[in-house]
Amino acid sequence: MRMQRLLAVVLLGAIAASAGCTATAQDTSERSAPAATSGVCPEGTSEADGLCVAEGAEAEDAADLVRSLFESASLGAVIIGVWRAGEPVLVGALGETLTGVPATVDMHHRTGNIGHSMVETVLLQQVEKGTLALEDPLSNYFPDLPSADQITLDMLAHSTSGYAQYTAVPEFQSTFYEDPFARLAIDDVIAYGTDGGPQYPPGTDWNFSDTNILILARVLEKATGKPMADLVQDGVFDHLGMENSTSPATADLPDPVLHAYTGERDVWEEATFWNPSWTSFAGGWGSTQDDLRALIEAVGTGQLVSEESHKMQLAPSSVGLGTNTADRYYGMGISIVNDWLLTAPGLQGYHASIGYLPDQKLTVVIYFTTTPEFDPTTRSTLIFEPLSAILAPENAVDLG
Repeated sequence: MRMQRLLAVVLLGAIAASAGCTATAQDTSERSAPAATSGVCPEGTSEADGLCVAEGAEAEDAADLVRSLFESASLGAVIIGVWRAGEPVLVGALGETLTGVPATVDMHHRTGNIGHSMVETVLLQQVEKGTLALEDPLSNYFPDLPSADQITLDMLAHSTSGYAQYTAVPEFQSTFYEDPFARLAIDDVIAYGTDGGPQYPPGTDWNFSDTNILILARVLEKATGKPMADLVQDGVFDHLGMENSTSPATADLPDPVLHAYTGERDVWEEATFWNPSWTSFAGGWGSTQDDLRALIEAVGTGQLVSEESHKMQLAPSSVGLGTNTADRYYGMGISIVNDWLLTAPGLQGYHASIGYLPDQKLTVVIYFTTTPEFDPTTRSTLIFEPLSAILAPENAVDLG
């Protein structure tokens, strides 16, 4: 049965699993040994079975866990990085990106819904500049969208607008699956999530929806007169030195590439170069381990926005709405789960967990791909959940 988890679903709802393209499937009959730290290990770590591991039981237990899950869960490749207060605990890669080609930590891949944080960081930056206000009604920018006069930018930012998650709309799925290489116009994608209007009175409930992020991107373009990709480049990438991150403008990813595979279209196929226009600014960005580490740490520390905006971005404003609780809620473009800032994308064959625990200055970036034997109902937090129990027992994440 076809999976309905196309895009980066945040931890508060169903976590996305996989997605799919052409039949360049990995041969899993002779899986290569764990490999590929791609060079010299960082200072303070030493190489052990494909991973760079710091001294001490914590790092060794974390490495053992990753190696074990790589095998038992039938993963194709794992790229992982763990840092505490800037010092590496565990960094490395296991498995292959293509048959006979080891995965390495510098490989590029689709980011998934960490893109929400990029868009909403730019939103807060523009609010600080006075370009727009969170209280602005959507009708100021797109009056023809359903209930635009009742929906504010703040509701879009907190996912309380009531607009549906477009990837769950059957008509969208039919269009996308028919030709995942086709370029979809962002306004056409938005229409799948807004047709029929909000699912509840705006501001009274919560549902995770990438539709909100795409609308915010269009609002920002209209308000500033600049392309969203340029706004993110200027407001995020340049500030953080994210030189290996790319916009969703094309399906191209710079070399080296982590190739992804999926059975989402009822055939095992490669999905690496599906056209990212289907997810656009919500999840179609390209990036690497180092760049995403810089991003999640910046979101966690408020490096890119004012102190007031940072508090607003992480405030429990959505608690009590939908599935949001005090321990697990959606802020502005990021989930807060047992004090972790966390997102767990799953799209077109990529599965990930990107997290930052502020009190411990603990950063985790995990991306993994799969083989045909992988259970597609497995959460994208497959590795992160047990790993969090090793790294920060009092802040362990269990989404079961």
